[in-house]
Amino acid sequence: MEGFRTRHSAASCGGWKHAAMSSQKAKYAFKALFALARAEDEGRQIQEIALAEKLPRNFLEHILLDLKRHGLVSSRRGKHGGYRLLKDP
Repeated sequence: MEGFRTRHSAASCGGWKHAAMSSQKAKYAFKALFALARAEDEGRQIQEIALAEKLPRNFLEHILLDLKRHGLVSSRRGKHGGYRLLKDP
């Protein structure tokens, strides 16, 4: 058993935690993209998506910024602003 503990130290277990967080981020990203697809041409604000999809607002902000950087969504500031898909679903 001693060899098992050495090979599987706490540092190596951190990779599992990171992988689980990444899959959660992907799950939230898909939910956000589906919400935007349902909105069709209308922009959706972060708060609307967060409430409708039951997602943490702060985390969703980071996810949408990543999606914007990768060219999947666009954003618009202002009262009638929000996020929308760049391409038809």
